[in-house]
Amino acid sequence: MRRVLSALAVSTLVITLTTACQFMQPVRSMEPYAPSDGTQTDVGELKARNFMLLDLTEDAALIGSFVNSGDVDVPVRVQMVSEENRTTTSVEVPAGGKTDLGYNGNPPKLIDRPADLVPGQLYPIFIQVGNETPRELLVPVMDGSLQEYQEMIDLLG
Repeated sequence: MRRVLSALAVSTLVITLTTACQFMQPVRSMEPYAPSDGTQTDVGELKARNFMLLDLTEDAALIGSFVNSGDVDVPVRVQMVSEENRTTTSVEVPAGGKTDLGYNGNPPKLIDRPADLVPGQLYPIFIQVGNETPRELLVPVMDGSLQEYQEMIDLLG
């Protein structure tokens, strides 16, 4: 009987000690993250998702999606500022809609390549919705050598 009680006590202790760690650690699956190549941000009711830049040697391609959860169309300006110039591109995101740049058969936005653009780095772009203050978003710069980006490059013609 003593052996049974000892075995029961040891097994209870082992189970308690091995599961107690779970009570002290936050559940990682509950933390929000962007499971994608690009980065994301929210500006009011506009959501910018999976944004990145493809370095195409002479030009660059802006890739990402805008989702408008509001009930009015939203004008969006995306701006890049480098040492020698400022590049601005504009899109209109329909109310309750989505505008893709480089996804779902839509071509990316071709922009002048900043001289300081280096694949592998995070490059600052600024997203402005209407007359609000622009929001900085650090986006990864890819070199376009991966097969996953070839379809987007092909859409540029």
